[in-house]
Amino acid sequence: MYVASGNAEKEKGEVVIFDVRFHTRFLHKLLHDQSMMNQTLIAPDSSIGIGGLHWMADSRIVITGGGDRLVKVWNVEGETKLVKSYSTSNCVTSLFVNEACMTIAAGVAGADGIVHVWQP
Repeated sequence: MYVASGNAEKEKGEVVIFDVRFHTRFLHKLLHDQSMMNQTLIAPDSSIGIGGLHWMADSRIVITGGGDRLVKVWNVEGETKLVKSYSTSNCVTSLFVNEACMTIAAGVAGADGIVHVWQP
């Protein structure tokens, strides 16, 4: 059995995955610490580290959203691989995944009530 834990601190925008049998060391670390947007390195600009996390049922796919304005799809089987990354207009504060129709929705910070939706 595995557990994924997201850190909401700005400086530690990361998700750590543990095997509960060996909880003293992590298996994978998924980072949301900085991003490339328009070829410019941008650090997270909010107090949000990880704003959302979803582990696909019966799968090794983990979807995360963070203060770096990205939603990331990870394959955590064996060696961790970033499968896909989606840009948003602001820091991700919430994440929803409808597995039946494979839709990802991410709410972002700000007063505009913006929700980004993807069907990969």
